[in-house]
Amino acid sequence: MRRAIVSLAAYDPGVELVVSGVKIDRDVVILVLAPVGAGRSTDDAVTSLRIKWPMPFSKSFSVKDLIENLIDRFVEARPTIAPDR
Repeated sequence: MRRAIVSLAAYDPGVELVVSGVKIDRDVVILVLAPVGAGRSTDDAVTSLRIKWPMPFSKSFSVKDLIENLIDRFVEARPTIAPDR
């Protein structure tokens, strides 16, 4: 089976994306990233950050601090702002 790129979007360094979803599986954490202002749907995703662990996560998720440290290398956390009502 051959795959072809249908569309490609390039972003300059420093462009702001937001986490629109998080997926956690047996041994992987995926942050789904979308443009600022996009909805909270994975349909708006433009890229993702995937962290694959060499073994399945424990039920207590004891590697949480290590995973957060890895995420912090690529994602700058900002306080969430509640929308005006």
